[in-house]
Amino acid sequence: MEPEELAKIWEGLNSAVIDTYGPGTSLDVPTILQLSTKLWPDFVQPIINAGILDEESGELIFGRVDFVGLFAIGKRKGLFSGEEIVKCQTTLTTTLKATSIQPFFPRV
Repeated sequence: MEPEELAKIWEGLNSAVIDTYGPGTSLDVPTILQLSTKLWPDFVQPIINAGILDEESGELIFGRVDFVGLFAIGKRKGLFSGEEIVKCQTTLTTTLKATSIQPFFPRV
């Protein structure tokens, strides 16, 4: 997958987090990034599942990626519903501040 395409998916996920969890809350940029990071593995899993293994090179080959389709799958999986991820985020943020652990953000 091209880095530009991956970056567009990451940006779309951040927008989806803002649109979903932002109204009526006071999400700041670090919280948005941490929520997106938490959702990222489950959000991109359909891309990984659809990849075809090139046995010669041992690499996964991906076709065209459609953000709208990924978002629809994510919604069906419950990634953008409920407050559990926000509650987990509050706990994570508090834990990170208490332990001085720096969060990991995927490179795009």
